[in-house]
Amino acid sequence: MYNTLLIHLFSCVYGVVGHLVSPYKLIRAIKNETQKSSNIALASKRAEKMRTTFLLCIATLLITCSKKGIESSKESDLIQFKSWMTGTFSSAEQSAADSTFYSINMVITPIWLENQDAEWLYIEQALSTKLKEPYRQRIYKINQLADGSFGSEIYELPYDDRFIHGWETPSVFNKITPDSLVIREGCTVFLSKVKSNEYTGSTDTDKCKSTLYGASFATSKVQVFADKIISWDQGWDENNEQVWGAEKRGYIFERIK
Repeated sequence: MYNTLLIHLFSCVYGVVGHLVSPYKLIRAIKNETQKSSNIALASKRAEKMRTTFLLCIATLLITCSKKGIESSKESDLIQFKSWMTGTFSSAEQSAADSTFYSINMVITPIWLENQDAEWLYIEQALSTKLKEPYRQRIYKINQLADGSFGSEIYELPYDDRFIHGWETPSVFNKITPDSLVIREGCTVFLSKVKSNEYTGSTDTDKCKSTLYGASFATSKVQVFADKIISWDQGWDENNEQVWGAEKRGYIFERIK
């Protein structure tokens, strides 16, 4: 019906103006143009769909790469942190410059390397003049947290005298298991990477209980560098008065091995 009306309309026009193009050719031309417009619209929709899909793929790729980059960075920090925490350290240089600080040797070595749950370190501290009589033996459990920071849980050893100089033969710790250790509740040290060459952290306020020399709780502030570890342990009574530990600043343990 529509085509018929068009034919009559263009016939009238043709008859009046004597147009050289027949009505049927004009209708075919109009149909072709209409079809072209339809194809253009369809192509435009397809192009928009492809563009949207492409952008989604790019976004997904960027997110995936970003996640992988973050995970790679976290893994790199863990390797670095463990490496900097491991070794033989001494406060002899600080002691020579300030006699209020003792000359102390500190040795930290990895243990239980096959354990995949966390990184385990054995720590032994002794006066430089009494290396066979360490005054502190601990095991640290290093956990990397979701934000990339570290939590260093502190454990006491059962029968610690059996493990004196255990850093010489770390396999000696295979005689015990992690569940035989005694955790020091509230004494976890939380450390974050504040610079490319420094990790800094501390215990959580007054959560680390201590009774040494009448203390009520203890605090620890730690800085870890490639060439040294600065550790400031202090004991406080219920009135927040210091009862033990360095007063001026932390002990500076320079790496010697």
